[in-house]
Amino acid sequence: MSWYLAVAVTGMLIGLRFRAGSLVAATLVTAVLAFVFQMRDHGFGWSPLWVTLQSAILLQLGYLAGLAVAALWRRVRE
Repeated sequence: MSWYLAVAVTGMLIGLRFRAGSLVAATLVTAVLAFVFQMRDHGFGWSPLWVTLQSAILLQLGYLAGLAVAALWRRVRE
């Protein structure tokens, strides 16, 4: 659970400050880390792949939430 929270917060922070290039790099890092951590605990199978996919999707959703907050903030400031 704390892994998913860290991924979502990272996605939001990237969305607030950085752009798509950073998201691509962060997605690669997230996918590799999730896969390695799951492989170490559960071995090869569907579980590591599923956790990797969930982490990547959660990062993307966090990024979109960060973009939305940044756009709303810019609109409020104007």
